[in-house]
Amino acid sequence: MRKGRFLLSIAVLVFMSALLASRLPHLRLAMWLAAGDLDTQAIPVSDFKPQQFTEKTTSLRCGDLVFQVPEDTTIDSPDVEDTAMLYLKFGGVFCHVVSPQTETDADGEYFENAAWAKACRPDEVSRRIALYTTSSDELSFWMTGEQVASLQERLEARSGVCGRAEQAEVLAGDGLSGLLLHWTIADRHHIRLDYCCRERQGRGRVILTFNPEQPEATDRARAFLSSLRIAKESDTTTPGATASATSSVSSTLVRNAQTHHMY
Repeated sequence: MRKGRFLLSIAVLVFMSALLASRLPHLRLAMWLAAGDLDTQAIPVSDFKPQQFTEKTTSLRCGDLVFQVPEDTTIDSPDVEDTAMLYLKFGGVFCHVVSPQTETDADGEYFENAAWAKACRPDEVSRRIALYTTSSDELSFWMTGEQVASLQERLEARSGVCGRAEQAEVLAGDGLSGLLLHWTIADRHHIRLDYCCRERQGRGRVILTFNPEQPEATDRARAFLSSLRIAKESDTTTPGATASATSSVSSTLVRNAQTHHMY
């Protein structure tokens, strides 16, 4: 009897040791989460709902990207010969537009890092949405070690992809698709769109900043994003051309873009 109890105790000890060893990844991740070392909150993801301008607009083209802007828009290009990047200001909205670029076209000038260089490929869109919706709430004692490792990898990758984002939207435009990230700093709301061309190689970025307490500015920002499309061969709008926009805010607009963390 005593020998049987001893063997049972040994069996229980071995079982508990094995169970504890199998749960070390769970405990380690739980400790990191408790220490606040990882971003743990899921970001809501929804489909972008198109909106239209209420005022009279005109077409503007930046490289192969075509869009509508109010007629009183002020525009600036860092280089008059460069139609790949524009700074715009209209109705309380500051906007930085980078036209579709390839890695060879940009040569590192318009692409900040390798993560953006592959942003918004079809597989990358799905991967990023998975990262946005990942939450520490997924951690469970019953997960396998592989599942815990996958969760930890996604949580660690979030900081480089999500940044300060509080909300994400999936945009499907005319010839392009992309992901919108929203965040607010002080009294400025920021929207960053990483997009890619669906039928040709190329990707770009659009960043807008405005006062969220001004409904008109919010509506104009969303209307601008709704108008984005990739140029077709039949388009007559020439790169950088607009009917009545004026280029009068070069240094001021660039300073505002940098001040409000548009990059």
